[in-house]
Amino acid sequence: MKMDHNLAGYILMSIISDKDKANQLLSNFNQTKVACMSPEEALALMIEGNLSVKVYRDLRKNASCKGHHLYPSYDKVFDAKQATYPENVFISETLCAVPLQNLLNHTAKRLILALKLDVQDSMKLVFILKYGFDETNCKTYKQKANDADAFCESLFCSSLVTLKLFDENTGKVHWLIPRPSSTRFCRPIKISYEKETVDKIMTEASALQREIDDLNDLVINNVTVSFHMHLTMIDGKVVGALNKASSQKCHVCRATIRHFNKIKKLIALRTKPKALTYGFPVLHAHIRFMELVLHVSYKLDLLKKKYKVAWTFRYLMILWHWNPYVIYSSLVVDWN
Repeated sequence: MKMDHNLAGYILMSIISDKDKANQLLSNFNQTKVACMSPEEALALMIEGNLSVKVYRDLRKNASCKGHHLYPSYDKVFDAKQATYPENVFISETLCAVPLQNLLNHTAKRLILALKLDVQDSMKLVFILKYGFDETNCKTYKQKANDADAFCESLFCSSLVTLKLFDENTGKVHWLIPRPSSTRFCRPIKISYEKETVDKIMTEASALQREIDDLNDLVINNVTVSFHMHLTMIDGKVVGALNKASSQKCHVCRATIRHFNKIKKLIALRTKPKALTYGFPVLHAHIRFMELVLHVSYKLDLLKKKYKVAWTFRYLMILWHWNPYVIYSSLVVDWN
């Protein structure tokens, strides 16, 4: 750093004339250290950067050779990673599950630790979460399970998302999820190789409800945390199965397509309060903005626009993207 000569001379004369200032400056210089990352920060760096263990150790070694002890040892990072796992995780060939009580306790503890809340103060916190389950198809390549009942072409996943943590007495919000629909905050409860059927949906919903009914409050010193869970992370198939209604009907009022043009009869239909716990359908929201968007979109001249885009591709890139060539592949031999 460049410094004015007069200022540098003034500092030097102050140090020479005052012995206490010189000792203080020397002490501060000896105590100056390069800030080292915490194991949690290093773990976040590895996860966000998708770094392998070897790459992390190489980064740490190169930084240490330059005299910068920035990264902690991987042993400490590994311990920090182990601390992020809940207790009593069960893993088998076709199933991975964790008890709901253990997962919620672990989530609340980690969140309170991250927020640095003073657990010595008496507080009664409420933890609001949403949960649900769904099926996803997966490709299989010569996968064979020893369990005859395993269905390796489909994954059935139950998960939860933390929404809000607030003080019940004061109403102060300590944490609020920034993006409720983001998968970054999704925590799996159970993952299994099973097909989504009506019986499976009913069984899973009953099992989760029993665990919710048996939940106990978490007590950390003087802090008590209670859990409120809502079954809203579900699709139309799950809603229809839980309400025992057809997918062609509204799960709230059981209206079908033939009711939509009969406004008086549609309004007279009674809604089921229990069905509203699974979410509010768009049909009952009376959103006129969606109607406006549809009317505007119907008047758009899409055909001419698509034709113009296609000819622009043809002219600039010499691509006939609407006339793909058909390539017939020969016999493929798999030696595996």
